[in-house]
Formats: sequence, C-alpha cells, structure tokens
Amino acid sequence: MNPKIELFNDTGSSEEERTLLVAIKDLSRFKPNLQLDHYEGNFISALKNKMGNPNNIDLDRFINLAYTKEQFSYATQKIVLLNEPLYQNDRLMDGLTRQRTPQFNCHSYQQTIILSNARNLSQDEFYAVCSHELGHAYGATNRRHDITSDDKRHCTINKCVMRYPAFNNLTSLRRKQGLSVYCPKCEDGIKNF
Repeated sequence: MNPKIELFNDTGSSEEERTLLVAIKDLSRFKPNLQLDHYEGNFISALKNKMGNPNNIDLDRFINLAYTKEQFSYATQKIVLLNEPLYQNDRLMDGLTRQRTPQFNCHSYQQTIILSNARNLSQDEFYAVCSHELGHAYGATNRRHDITSDDKRHCTINKCVMRYPAFNNLTSLRRKQGLSVYCPKCEDGIKNF
C-alpha cells in the first residue's frame, strides 16, 4: 500500500504549496510512492472560525477540534497549510507534527502536520520547516539511541534538517548542491518507518 497524504491548503496561495511539494518530492527518494490528494480549504476555514480567534491558531486546540470531524477520522497523513500564526503553549511555531494514537480498527499512526508561513519565511527557510516536519511524520528520528538533544526528538548533526531549528546555512547549501537535507541516520529512519 502506498502512503497517502491529504493536503488541506488554506493559504489562498500556491507558493507555499509548491515549496511543500518539492519537500515531499525530496522525501520520496527515501519513501517512494507517496500519494497526494488535495482538499479544499473550506473545511479548515470552518475549523478556524469555531476557535473564536481565527487569526491566532492554538495548535493543540485546532488539532483536537480537527480530529472530531469526519475528514480527519481515518488513518492517513494530513498536511494543513495556513497563513495565520501558530501557537503552542504561547510559543510561536512555524510547524508541528502531531501523532494520533491508533484506534482499534487502525493499524498505523495518523500524523497531522500543520505548517504556517505567517512569519514570511524565505523559500529556503519554509522548505526546511516542511522537510523537518515531514521527517517527524515519516520516522526520521524514531528509534534512534544516539540522539542527545534535550527533547530526544531532534537530530544533533549540524547539516541535518532534523536538527532544531530546522533551517541553517548547511542545510540550505546541501539542498542547493542537490544533496539530501537529512543525515544518513535520519534517512535510514525514514526508509525503515
């Protein structure tokens, strides 16, 4: 079975979507046969309006509300593109990957990636954020015993996009040279996920 990604683009712009599609294409070197379906942003707009303040998105509340809707009730990867600032615990975020625990009839974990370019990141910076969150969703740092970052979810190798923060000059240079932005260990994590 090919991994399926459902994309909900609520930005009204295709620039962020194009950057995300490049990141997905680059990820497919290690995770072939990814399928992408597009959905209208109206569903996401309705969710934002239910939150009370649609101009500042509380990520935890947004995702919990999304999971109550039929569109998020089955086991597929989901990516939501927004323009609004994203917050988690009062911290401004450019992206977040959330794993939902499997249900009794679901054999895989459901991942939801929320991405925002509210801070007007450069294309290189937004690409790094997209690649970083895709790496979380597809197991780049799963089952790694060599990770020494404080949160145990981020790579410690400078040239790797899974390091936090995701964007640095080394990852940008590697991308421009046509090299992977993931280190070999993170690439293995994606391949074996």
